[in-house]
Amino acid sequence: MDKTLRRRGRDGMNVLVIPGYYSDGQDPTKGIFIREQIQACKDIHQIRVLFPQTFISGQEEFHFIKQNEDNVVTYRTYLKILGNPAKSNHYYTLNAVLSYELILKDGFKPHIIHAHLSYPSGIAAQILSRRFKIPYIITEHSRPGLIMRTPLRKALIPEAVKQASCVIAISNLLKEELVSANLAGNYKVLPNVVNHDVFYPGEKKVNYNNSINAVIVANMRTDHIKGLKYLFEALSLIKDKLNNFKLYIIGDGETKDYYAEMSKRLGVFGFCEFHGYKKKTEIADLMRESDFFIMSSDYETGGCVLLEAMACGLPVISTRVGYARDEVNEQLGIVVDPKDSGSLAQGILQMLTTFHLYNRDEIRKASEKYSYNAYCREMDKIYRQVVMERGTS
Repeated sequence: MDKTLRRRGRDGMNVLVIPGYYSDGQDPTKGIFIREQIQACKDIHQIRVLFPQTFISGQEEFHFIKQNEDNVVTYRTYLKILGNPAKSNHYYTLNAVLSYELILKDGFKPHIIHAHLSYPSGIAAQILSRRFKIPYIITEHSRPGLIMRTPLRKALIPEAVKQASCVIAISNLLKEELVSANLAGNYKVLPNVVNHDVFYPGEKKVNYNNSINAVIVANMRTDHIKGLKYLFEALSLIKDKLNNFKLYIIGDGETKDYYAEMSKRLGVFGFCEFHGYKKKTEIADLMRESDFFIMSSDYETGGCVLLEAMACGLPVISTRVGYARDEVNEQLGIVVDPKDSGSLAQGILQMLTTFHLYNRDEIRKASEKYSYNAYCREMDKIYRQVVMERGTS
């Protein structure tokens, strides 16, 4: 940890984080970006997590569970929905208020509330702020089309965003989209974080058989947003030139079998290794075995895996989305248009003959502004400024 940052204690803030989604035991990747941001700052500030949830069956109406998760006190609370499930937001907010009062009784008085996602956690933070006279900030991870998709959300979210002391967008692209959607707020841009103790360059690969390995990390969800269709089409266009090429595909989801069949139909299955879900440490190991990284997404608000690949020193080929739009220059890799198989194919061909020319130390260095230390320095400034301006004690 950077010595210029004060260790947790008398100078640290009491921060209550309310995530809109969080890992639930079923999906270990759910809310992982939020969890990593918490890990980045937990040694400087006294951070506790409140994750309100609702349910529709069972005998008890309210559960309040306090436990230690990754050395962070976490409150998982459950409130039974009585009546119309469509009113789950009301129950989520009620759960947050009930839980907050119990957290105060537990001896933890927050200086600031940090909501991740404007809905539903930003709405809950707004209510708590009004009731308990405490400032709140929001980190938004999702584009407006997702968070504003119902009349109720369109009615509630703008005011929650406007009243927040600070609204953090995880990329310039996302900030532009939020502003264009008429979500007025006090915006700052602060990207996701990379754990540089996990993602780092490996030893120079000894290549006995002239093999070339690439890696992509893609959750295979039903929205097909990771652009695997265009990647497989791109590979099919150049498959006669893919000598000793292997693509590591990391990720799981409902459409994994669908994409495996697609790769067979397009004649590129032999170039692919489907690895399924991998822990972060395993992803980093596969990155270190690779020569370059591919991100073929149709859309990304950010694209943290791109930053993780850079931390491993990998040159990248990416569609012009998320972080790649602003960060990837000719020293770091190649940027192509999204949803364009031909453009992606040409980019891969170029990378196949140039990946060894990139300076991996410089690529790693470019990723350092996404480190835990860099993130925590910026969050420390935001927390202190907000609390000072609001005068909470």
